[in-house]
Amino acid sequence: MTFRKNLFVLLSSVFLAVVGAALMGIEMPSIVEGLTLVIPTVAMALLIEDLWRKLLGEREKLTWQYFFGEALVIAATLTWFWASASATIKDMFIGLVTVFLFGVLGMFWFNLAYKPSVQTIEEKEQEQWAKLRPKVKASSQDEGVKILAYNLRYHLVGDTLDGILEIEKPLAFYDNEFMTFEEIYGATDDGTGNLQAAQKAATEYLQILTMNLPE
Repeated sequence: MTFRKNLFVLLSSVFLAVVGAALMGIEMPSIVEGLTLVIPTVAMALLIEDLWRKLLGEREKLTWQYFFGEALVIAATLTWFWASASATIKDMFIGLVTVFLFGVLGMFWFNLAYKPSVQTIEEKEQEQWAKLRPKVKASSQDEGVKILAYNLRYHLVGDTLDGILEIEKPLAFYDNEFMTFEEIYGATDDGTGNLQAAQKAATEYLQILTMNLPE
């Protein structure tokens, strides 16, 4: 969400700068020259805002992965300034390619290295369910049950497919573990009768979740 928000802010700033300059009668070459300052300035402002917000309320997320990602953003910004001041087309091209590489590397770093390192188990589970939900809702009852059987480990708020996960409320709890439908039906019976009860409850719950899906 943060990446999309920052991208929206950056593109909005560029759009408003172009529109404002055009309304003032500024010629296009001057507008382009101005954008070479607007774009990196907004990018750095967003970086500082994110760092300040984490310093105030999310210090546990200020890990080495975060600062390495910030360094990539700063490198891209400084390279942008260097490319803008280049005296030759060749230097400018090399600079812009370097900016692109730093930017892409930073995007992948934040999404593939930093984000997983600071996500809680609940955040990861909720994110996975958010991606899975559309697939379940677009399926038939039988298909929906199969998808949920392999992936759902918790109850859903409101006991509907539109709900988020209730992490503290497992679909099936047996042998001190939170289990999916497939896992509970593959568990070894301890002879107490708890396994059969957990299996029955899991079966009934998946039926409730999928009863409004087409047959």
